[in-house]
Amino acid sequence: MKAPTDITEKVPVPRAVKMVIAGIHKASGAAAVLSTTVSLAIMIGIIADFSSRTITGRSLPGLLELVETFMVIVVYMALAQGERNKVHMRLDSVTDRLSVRIRYIVRAFAMVIATFGAGCYVYATSVRALSSLSYWEYRPGLLNFPVWPSRILIVVGFSLLLLESLVTLFEYILLAIHPQHAPKVSNETNIEGMV
Repeated sequence: MKAPTDITEKVPVPRAVKMVIAGIHKASGAAAVLSTTVSLAIMIGIIADFSSRTITGRSLPGLLELVETFMVIVVYMALAQGERNKVHMRLDSVTDRLSVRIRYIVRAFAMVIATFGAGCYVYATSVRALSSLSYWEYRPGLLNFPVWPSRILIVVGFSLLLLESLVTLFEYILLAIHPQHAPKVSNETNIEGMV
């Protein structure tokens, strides 16, 4: 299912709300670009490490620790964009069989639960990040690599996910109230494509 982002254009929504939603989408997009860029940097680093081991017989010092931190960026910075594009796990094949209004009421209820979960993640990771920041946590190894920046980035990623979840919840509520603006769904379910 495509994101119902055009609902705010069809239904009267205050301009300030539209601006906030656009800002959240821009932040999610920027985080996704960062995720992709860092993923490319990891690939270049692994190629450089492989080349170093092949030529000199030694790995690049600190690359393992750097890649571990970069993986946090790749994973958590992409979460919000995944929600925006509606690629997280959903049961559209079930809800698409419901009437339009009921479909979006059910989806809104599911988003309440998902948003609560995202809020719990933000809280838990914030507590851990503050603790890590309080003593400048680092990972001992060949290089004493700081861990606290990656803990902060996890909070940022979950916070963006929470904001995108709130936007999705808002859109589903609008679609439940104004079902005539809901996107059309196909009644065909491709079971082969699901497996």
